[in-house]
Amino acid sequence: MCEENHKKIDFDDLFKLENLGIFIVDMQLRFVNRMFSDEERINVLKYQHKIIDKAIEKNIPTCLIEYANIKAGKTIDELYNSVKKIENNLYFSKTKNNAFYEPLTFDFLKKNNIKNIIIMGFHSNLCLKETTDDALKKGFNVYTSPNLITDYTEEKKKESLTFYEENCVMINFND
Repeated sequence: MCEENHKKIDFDDLFKLENLGIFIVDMQLRFVNRMFSDEERINVLKYQHKIIDKAIEKNIPTCLIEYANIKAGKTIDELYNSVKKIENNLYFSKTKNNAFYEPLTFDFLKKNNIKNIIIMGFHSNLCLKETTDDALKKGFNVYTSPNLITDYTEEKKKESLTFYEENCVMINFND
């Protein structure tokens, strides 16, 4: 469980945390194009860019993780190109739902002394959830927002939000 269980944090205060890192999971072309509405896609990308812009400004270690499925395509260009502006980034494909099955994940966190993870991306009810759950079990604090995560359907997203609200620190964007 998160150290700060059932808490919220303001967007600006989030970036005052030490040992902060970012995970962007499964924001690949096929998944992004299958979000449940255009409005959802626009909203999620808008808020993900807010996080990435701060990561660029503060050089926050960022891990761009995609599902190793050729049909899913690559991470969408606008996110990929933004993350590449962050000096300390890692880009890799995972073979399982949970990104912690890949040794690169833990190596990156350890190398950068990351204790606090902002998680965002697609498959809020599967890949993100499994990765978040494992991060929590490994003692990391996880931060997210309904504006940063999504799924194929509004119902799947809503189902998963209870898990995040109960286990993670929720980010308040104040807008």
